[in-house]
Amino acid sequence: AGHDFMDYYDGSGGSDACTDMHAADNAGLLACLVEGEWDYKVHDVYAKYCTEVSLADFLVLAAEASMDWTRRLATRRFNELDNIAFKWRFKYGRETSTSCPDAEHQLPNPEHGCSEVERVFVKNLGLSWEESAALMGVHTLGRARLENSGYDGWWSDPINSRKFNNHFFVSMLANGWMPDVALNGNKDKNQWIISNENFKSKDAKVMMLNSDLCLAFTFDHDSKVGLDARTQNCCAWPEPAPILEAISRFNGGEYCGVKVKSNPDWLLPFVEGDPESRCRIKAQRAACCQGESRVADCGSVLHPTGPAGEAVFRFANDEDYWLEGFKHAWSK
Repeated sequence: AGHDFMDYYDGSGGSDACTDMHAADNAGLLACLVEGEWDYKVHDVYAKYCTEVSLADFLVLAAEASMDWTRRLATRRFNELDNIAFKWRFKYGRETSTSCPDAEHQLPNPEHGCSEVERVFVKNLGLSWEESAALMGVHTLGRARLENSGYDGWWSDPINSRKFNNHFFVSMLANGWMPDVALNGNKDKNQWIISNENFKSKDAKVMMLNSDLCLAFTFDHDSKVGLDARTQNCCAWPEPAPILEAISRFNGGEYCGVKVKSNPDWLLPFVEGDPESRCRIKAQRAACCQGESRVADCGSVLHPTGPAGEAVFRFANDEDYWLEGFKHAWSK
């Protein structure tokens, strides 16, 4: 559904059930729709209702059903009135298109970071930066695969990637990130991976794309140079004080792999000119950036420099605020 509506431009495209299956960015969608997983196929389900609802409407319904169910997994509350309840907001009437020759050219290229977020979400779809970031929180679900998109990993850990929650934002801010370049030998596929000094995972590769991380971080302190994993060897991380709620409520009390209960002074805000603050931030940087002192920080660690930075911090700290923002942006 996301790949469907992102091709909207100047009154054409959008949620019309038409996606260019030959486009590189849509690799894997055909298998999802027709072949399915665990004997469940979107194609087979739609066949039962194809005379009652358009395919364009049905794909949105399927997306909302997936988000609703995975929200129940997150809350452990299975009464629909306690969850996100998209069904009460749903509007029928989308028309199915059978041809969309320009669709591929409208999809965002994640390599180009926030310039593409601005083109597709802000300019084409008419969303604010906060609304754009809220929608991108859907990346908390699922993963990227080399054989499909050319990228590799989960945006959240494998447990949270099955839950519709705010962990996309929590993961972005409660970890350090460094470039992972030329994936599978392809210089045009670059991403960011967790750089916590003690990060070890036998079964998960957690990553962010340029177009994800750029929401909160830039390469410089003045918000003028966007992030680019291919050309910038820097470490993206924020000091922990502004994300106390995200750490304690949504990340098991961990910041860059360190239990903050063992380092309670880490939650104190940085004070310019204070020797203890300088010592503390040096230790935090070592935890977030593989103990590497020779790599520059991506932007400022003391305040967000990305175009949706303030929203990302609030979404990480306040899941209810993100959910309301998501529902508002989704319904526009």
